[in-house]
This record gives sequence, C-alpha cells and structure tokens, in this order.
Amino acid sequence: MEQLMQEMMKSTKDLQTFWENRFAQLMEEMVKSQNFITAMTRSLEGSLDLRRLIDSAMGRWAEFYQVVTKKDLALIQQQMYDQSVRLEKMVALLETIRDAVCAERPAAPTTAETATDATADSPKAARKAANRSR
Repeated sequence: MEQLMQEMMKSTKDLQTFWENRFAQLMEEMVKSQNFITAMTRSLEGSLDLRRLIDSAMGRWAEFYQVVTKKDLALIQQQMYDQSVRLEKMVALLETIRDAVCAERPAAPTTAETATDATADSPKAARKAANRSR
C-alpha cells in the first residue's frame, strides 16, 4: 500500500512538472507575440491617461477647497532647501570677508585705551566706551 502511495505521489509530481513546463512555454510564446505587446501597450497608455485625469481632478479639487497637496509641500520643501543653500553661501562669503578684514587691520585697541581716548574726544564717546566695558 505504501509503495502504491509513493508511486501515486511521484506520478502527481511528474504531472505537475509537465503542466508547469508547458504553461511556461505557452506564456513565453504569448509574451513574445505582437498581439500581447500591443495589448499591454494600450493597457499601460490607458492607465497613464487615467492617472493624469485623476491628478488634474484632484488638483482642481484641492485648489477649489484650498487644501494643501503633496505637490505644494514638495514645492515648499524645495524652496526651503534653496534658501538654506543660499544662506550657507552667504555665511561662507561673510566669513571670508571677515577673515580678509581681520588680516588687513592691526590689532584692535583694548577697552581701557578706548575709554581714555574717548573721554578726551567727547562725552558721548565716553558713554559709549563705558557701556562697552560693562
């Protein structure tokens, strides 16, 4: 009985393998045919057209009800990124200018020296120097 079951299982596996191979051959032939390619192309074009229609309808709906869309958020994100890049360039340029100015200028006088010079010039300058030293 056991041997009969094993033979039945083996023949079932063989039959399954045969049909799997045959199905694979038929699918390969069908995929290579011009009719299949034409049908798939039409289906894909129809899907893309439908997608465009849905996108435009959703865009009009969002605009009418003033709802923020993914495209709006992406645009804002891109603008923020662009601003960040500009600010980084400005910071780098300002640091370069600061370094160039500091390299050309002699050392700044100390606060005590500034206070004595300022008191000699005017009372307003003296007040400024006093405020700086605090």
